[in-house]
This record gives sequence, structure tokens and C-alpha cells, in this order.
Amino acid sequence: RSFVEIYNKLILDNQAINIKNTKSYLEYAVDENEWLKSEDADLERNYWSKELSGELPILDFPFIHQESMEDCGMRKKELIDKHLEEKINTIAVNYKITAFTIFLGAYGLLLHKYTHMKDIIIGTPFAGRHERSLYKMIGNFMNPLPIRINIHNKDSIYVYLLQVWNKFQGAYDNQRLPFHEIAHLTKTNRDSQVSPIYQTLFAYQNYFDEHIEMEGLQTDVKYINNGRPKFDISLSIGYAGKELECIFEYNKAKIPEWMIDNIINHYIRILNIIAENIMLEIKDIIVLNKSEWDTILYKWE
Repeated sequence: RSFVEIYNKLILDNQAINIKNTKSYLEYAVDENEWLKSEDADLERNYWSKELSGELPILDFPFIHQESMEDCGMRKKELIDKHLEEKINTIAVNYKITAFTIFLGAYGLLLHKYTHMKDIIIGTPFAGRHERSLYKMIGNFMNPLPIRINIHNKDSIYVYLLQVWNKFQGAYDNQRLPFHEIAHLTKTNRDSQVSPIYQTLFAYQNYFDEHIEMEGLQTDVKYINNGRPKFDISLSIGYAGKELECIFEYNKAKIPEWMIDNIINHYIRILNIIAENIMLEIKDIIVLNKSEWDTILYKWE
């Protein structure tokens, strides 16, 4: 049960909480260690070995290094227009994919347009609660897994999104293997300056309630800045009340504020392009507006 449910039952109803037949976190850890020795675990190892075979790409984002500034994590929010959100949900239903696929796919296209890379790996967190007995257990089960996508300029956005959907499904079906086990399967040189396997993260939360009601307590959601960011750039999509927002977290020492503003605008533009014409070929996606083109053509010449 959630912490809020338990608290309110104890305070308001003075009810004892029945926890009979509930697996403990320690029992869960023992079971997982045993599972790692099983044939099912070997099947997942085989999947990830194939999915992450060959040389893994390192995200080559055009950062602007500011020598005088130390690494500093920042975040910037942008609300997603309600009309755009409705279009995306409609497309997801009509083409039998998910809104998650569209938002993740759009992020992949954004990274492609900035880096010109055609092989991109994006980390995304999985809940890790793979059996019913874990649904209400308090503890950290999060398992961030890599989604490896290939981008072909002559593909339509629709074909590309189908690939993203299939890649996500593959990861979903093989999500029990812990990330550290997956990392050991890859044949890459470890670099302390580069995160293993992926260097950016995408998270999607389709429900979030900022107003948690607890008897006798006032609660609020606060963002905690831990200083140095885990990734130089990452994106999360989620609801703030009834409004959908995208939140970019970034390293201020490598991405100045004007640049993150452009990145956000380009991401929203890609979402609008997907919403308007999902059959457009990837090579025809233009993220720069007229003003940005004029700057490149006439002011930077």
C-alpha cells in the first residue's frame, strides 16, 4: 500500500494495517539473486547481448564548454499545448502506438538533428515491479534500461515510431535483468568521464499528483538540485496537475540558457510536425524556423 494510504488509515480510522503474506524487501532481494541463476535470466542476457552488440555509440552532442564554470545541474520547464497533447493522443490511438512512444521518438529525432547520429541509445527508467506482490511494497525497484534506436532519413516518421515502439517492447519484455548486469555484457572500454551504454535519459510519467492530502500535514513537491547532473542533458515528460509539461535537465557548464531555450523550442516543433504529418520522411523534418535560418545564412557568414 502507498505511504499515504497507510498514514491516513492509521490517523483517521485508527485501523491496523494487515501485512500478512506480504513479501519483505529482503525476501525480494534473495529471490532476485536466485533468479539471476535461472534460464529466464539467461534468455534476457541473450536479448541484451544482441541488442547492444558491436560498438556502442557515444552521444556526440554539440555542447558549448564554458571553461570558467563548474558542472551545475539546471532544469527548465515548458508546458505542452493542450491542443497538441490531444493530437498526440489521437495519433497514438489511430496508429496503435502510445503517447510514450511519440514523446520518446521525438526526443530521438531531436538528438539526431543536433548530432547527425543514426545510432542513438537513450536510457529510460522501468518500474521494476514485475510481479503483483511488489506493487504495494515500499522500496526502490527502478531499473533504467537502454533503448537503442536507428534512424534512417528516408523512413517516414511512422515507420520510425514503429521501430521505437518495438524497441521499447523488447526492453519491456526483458526488463528484469538489472542494469549493472547488462553493462557487464557490453564489450566497451569503461571511461570514468562517460556514462556506460547511454549518456542521456528520457522519463515519462502519465500521472502525478502534486497535492497529497495527509491528515494534519501539509505537503509540497520540491526539486532538489544535487549539484553535478548525472547526464549533461535529459528529458522528462509528466503532468503537473492537469497540465502536461516537458522538463529538460541540463549541465549549465555545457549548455547555456539560450541554447536550452532553442532545444525546447525544437523539441516542441518536432512534436507539432509529428502531429501534423506522421508520414513525412525524416530527412524533411526542419527544426529551424525562418529567424534561425536567417541568423545562420546572414549573420554567421
